[in-house]
Amino acid sequence: MQETFEDFDHLGDIVDKAVTPETITGGDTNNALTEVLSREAGIDSEKARQVVQEISDTINALDENYRDLQAHKAKGGSTEDWLTKKIDEAGGTKDKTEQVRQILTGLEAANREQAGELHRDGELEQPLVFDDKQDLGDYSSLNKKRYAKAITDAVANNTLLNAIELKRGKLRVTKAGKENPLLKQFFEAPLEGAEDSPTKKAVSIALTIAREKQLLPQTMSDSTNEEIAVIVDQGLSRAKTMYKVGTGELSPVKAIHYVIDRATSVVGHIAKQVCTRAGRILGRIAGTTVGELIEKKFKVKGFSKYSKYVGEIAGEKVGKTISGYIKKGAKIVGEGSKKIVTSIAKGIETGWNALKSGVKSFLGL
Repeated sequence: MQETFEDFDHLGDIVDKAVTPETITGGDTNNALTEVLSREAGIDSEKARQVVQEISDTINALDENYRDLQAHKAKGGSTEDWLTKKIDEAGGTKDKTEQVRQILTGLEAANREQAGELHRDGELEQPLVFDDKQDLGDYSSLNKKRYAKAITDAVANNTLLNAIELKRGKLRVTKAGKENPLLKQFFEAPLEGAEDSPTKKAVSIALTIAREKQLLPQTMSDSTNEEIAVIVDQGLSRAKTMYKVGTGELSPVKAIHYVIDRATSVVGHIAKQVCTRAGRILGRIAGTTVGELIEKKFKVKGFSKYSKYVGEIAGEKVGKTISGYIKKGAKIVGEGSKKIVTSIAKGIETGWNALKSGVKSFLGL
């Protein structure tokens, strides 16, 4: 049975129970969210505390990665060097080459599937041809930066394709409901404002409550706490960015920069978790490779799809004005991304890699 947007219609009410003055501005977000989760999901307080801690740690790690990346770039460093540093921080493992290679191939497979779906649905006039990825060799010495560059290029490509998908979906508001003033405050505040972290944690707990009550769509019902945190981080970050574009506060180019960097922060987190074998986000399915899990999460039916739904849930709770700006921004950024992809695709005969230089030229990367 195909899942529809209506599968998320009930979540607005749960969001209201999680996004409250106590959880956002009360001073002890984790304790307040523990009480909400225990009460609403019917689980004991110790289990609730562990769940909240996992979600909080993930959001904090993604935020720290983003700040660290910005500081690195401000000193003249490249995104590739930053990602290499994050992978190396995980320490050495005998199969790190295979792990890093699977992260790359998973992202590229996700992009290939999403591009194919956009073409089949008529959003892209012609199919995009992908080069087979050459083996970059061992993850060592100069090859480290080659792998990091290939991964960051794949993230940029993924961001453009997701922007086209977001525009195509038109970010509908699921139903009319009472507005949540704290979510309105989240959108109106600056990017990376003080409201961002507690709001993402609270919305993550709302989805966790829905999971515990078996109210999430089947394909999302087994999501781990860490996965939910990543989905919410990406969904709210992208929706807020689109709002800023819609109001004219942020240019489309700066918006793409921001979304790419937030997505790169996620990949840096996943890469470190994979290489230390410490992550809950990966390795939970026996016999499933890292690459397959990366592909699952970054393709149109993975993080992209559910991040969009999170944006729509938020749109339900902020009223027509803000949700209208979110839709407007999504259309602007999506149309710009489509022009980049279409113009470059028409000029290439072999390979998706030609898109990379075009993106970098357009965005000044």
